[in-house]
Amino acid sequence: MGGVTLLHPAGLLALIAAAPVIAAYLLRSRRERVRVSSLKLWRDVAQESRARRPWQPPPRELSLLLELVAVVATALALARPARLSTGASPTRVALVVDTSASMAAHDGDTTRWRLALDAARSLLRSLPPGAEVMLVSADRSPSVRSPFTADRRALARSLDALRPTASEGDLASAVRFAADRLRPLPGPRRLLVVTDGSLARGGAPSDDTLPIELTRVGHGAANLALVRLDLRATLDPGGRPLARAHCLVASFDERPVEATLSVRDASTDALLGEARAAVLPGARVPMAVDLAMAPADAGRALRITLSPDDALSADNVAFARIPPPPSIPVVLVAREPDPWIARALGADPSARLTLAGNTIPDDLPEDALLVLEETCPAVLPPRETLVLAPPAGPCAGLTVLAEVDDPSITSFATTDPRWRFLTMDGVHLSSARPLALSARGTALVRAGSRVLAADAGLADRTVTVVGIDPLRSDWPLKASFVVFLRNVVELARAHRAAATAPRFRTGDAARVELPHGASPTAVLGPDGPVAFTALPGAAVLGDTSLAGFYRVLSPRGETLVPINLLSESESDLRERPLDLRPPSARDASPLPEPVELTRAFALLAALAWIADRLALTTPRKPTRPS
Repeated sequence: MGGVTLLHPAGLLALIAAAPVIAAYLLRSRRERVRVSSLKLWRDVAQESRARRPWQPPPRELSLLLELVAVVATALALARPARLSTGASPTRVALVVDTSASMAAHDGDTTRWRLALDAARSLLRSLPPGAEVMLVSADRSPSVRSPFTADRRALARSLDALRPTASEGDLASAVRFAADRLRPLPGPRRLLVVTDGSLARGGAPSDDTLPIELTRVGHGAANLALVRLDLRATLDPGGRPLARAHCLVASFDERPVEATLSVRDASTDALLGEARAAVLPGARVPMAVDLAMAPADAGRALRITLSPDDALSADNVAFARIPPPPSIPVVLVAREPDPWIARALGADPSARLTLAGNTIPDDLPEDALLVLEETCPAVLPPRETLVLAPPAGPCAGLTVLAEVDDPSITSFATTDPRWRFLTMDGVHLSSARPLALSARGTALVRAGSRVLAADAGLADRTVTVVGIDPLRSDWPLKASFVVFLRNVVELARAHRAAATAPRFRTGDAARVELPHGASPTAVLGPDGPVAFTALPGAAVLGDTSLAGFYRVLSPRGETLVPINLLSESESDLRERPLDLRPPSARDASPLPEPVELTRAFALLAALAWIADRLALTTPRKPTRPS
């Protein structure tokens, strides 16, 4: 299609010159009006005066029109109007801008991001008139920030709205994404990429059908980064609980650096502990900070910082929560507790056993493991639960069937964490109650076609139902019985610790499990509200491009989720080669040459000025009245 565009729109500022032209016309001096008794003598004088003039001035309106035409034509000539050849398809351009964390790195007196914006704007100015541009951002996943458009102002607004994220970049994926949208389009196509070359994922961008025109910004820089983080609850030599922050610090510097790791309360900024270490060039150094903790400190928000500050600030900070104490409360509910069960649980150093009698206590701790013996209430509390030898009837979505005699165990779930490091071979049962599975239940122990132990398959917690009565078997005499109970306790501890562990990284589609099957109502990120997908008992966060704490709100309270960068490859700011296939003549698409109309408008302006001057200055032959 054809069209007219302006190669230098700033030239239209010359239209301001029309204002003084119009003002001069409006402000010309006007003759004073005087009343006389008769006009006859005045008309004779006027006719005689006109007859003696050598020329007659043009009407004032014509002069104004010529001057305005000259001003408008001059402004258009300065704006360089151009016309595309009729029938040519517009050039389609995909502009991919790297928005990964490394783009925020300092580069002298500026940043890589400012250099990237300047480069992108320069590329837009260099495009042919009428070119349609699609803007794509490249961080953990590609995103279209502006669809194909020839509106340069809209593109400039979309470009100005871009910000570098705190996540890894996958430039190769973004280039493939843009190429897939360019490939089916007719006419000339160009794939432009602006990046700093610090690629964390996917390697160098490439495409077999379209050449990549790469603009690289920034220079190599030394950097020190937090690349790993873990918090564990343990005991000091005196048996007191403490939280230990384990960090791995990586150096991308050519000189040794004295690093300081500080742990602060995220709410009050109070310093809780710090460690120092000398980090040699290119080394990866583990650092640890021990924090004394009370039971009430579990879940407390922490901010961990690395100093000295350097080229990239995003990898000098991480966020975490204090894990729960190393031991977990275990509440045993039974009319007459089986001594084998009580002895095995009481001997576990990671379990704090409480015998609760025949009823579930109202003050059951939130993080407790509930063990039910020979009972299974219709409604189980929202806790990790182990049910042993339940009576016939419904239980946690399963159905406990009538007792059968002398069942023989034929298989068990060797890959399930509750049955690790043990065997059920040689266990003899005098009787057991088989289980009928629900749609979500999973068999753990079988006796032929009968299920003797199962996972209830609940979404918000683990409920293990075992139809075996320890007193009606020789299982308590086997080591596997104690190992099984300890595995159940350890699984409950792991699930409890996972709620506070810093397991999500920026850019992840983070699925956050909520307590007791609650439904999310809102998510607040470091920079405001965050889009999310609500699931039963969980929320999937839509945008986690910034590091920090994300608060998932639900009717049952608030769940605090730390999300961190922690990327060794993204933190490596040193100069790295990018092997790209250069554009060739075979790849290049012919671009439609614009036909400039500048000379035509310049000629029109000159003719208008000349016509106006000639009309005002050319003398005319005098005429005499007849």
